Amino acid sequence: MNDEDFITEIEELQACIGEPHPLVTNKLLNSMDEMARDFISRAPFAMLATTDAKGHPDVSPRGDKPGFVMIEDNDTLYLPERPGNKLAFSLKNILINPQVALIFLIPGVRESYRVHGTARLVRHPGILDKMELDGRKPGCAIQIKPTLCFLHCGFFGKTVRNLFGIVFPPSGVLLRHLLPGYVHSSFSFFLVHSFFFAHFILLTFY
Repeated sequence: MNDEDFITEIEELQACIGEPHPLVTNKLLNSMDEMARDFISRAPFAMLATTDAKGHPDVSPRGDKPGFVMIEDNDTLYLPERPGNKLAFSLKNILINPQVALIFLIPGVRESYRVHGTARLVRHPGILDKMELDGRKPGCAIQIKPTLCFLHCGFFGKTVRNLFGIVFPPSGVLLRHLLPGYVHSSFSFFLVHSFFFAHFILLTFY
């Protein structure tokens, strides 16, 4: 390939992929809202991305029972550091470069939730006590202050659904978040509760 076969400028990139729809840009937030807190509180799995001083990336899986992430307020969440292999790539990277990104996943749900922010390592007993699991407190916790939050489209979830034959109805909560002026109705109430009931069945039997 020649040099002209590579994309090197943002303008060239946008010419290839187009501009985002206003509906997409409208969902970009600088803190967590009610829908974000609810989604994260139900997610049993997340991926934490960090980078070291040389820009080398690392992605670390994080997971536990739904609710393992402690949300203090719209601008603060905590990830417990459970016992592991002690390589601590993510933790060491945070000490060097505090900029992190997270993707929260719920099995069978098409959408995921993304959080970008600034991280710090915390050892305050009052925080660690609240994250105790099976009689064991985490060695430390990762405090994250969001700077960008948004619901991610469901292409990956659609693939997972097709693989396992899982079908989830759309959630009124997600629609209300994405569509300004979305009106709550008895039908959307049914969809929301069907969504969470199906999530409960999936976590219980799969």
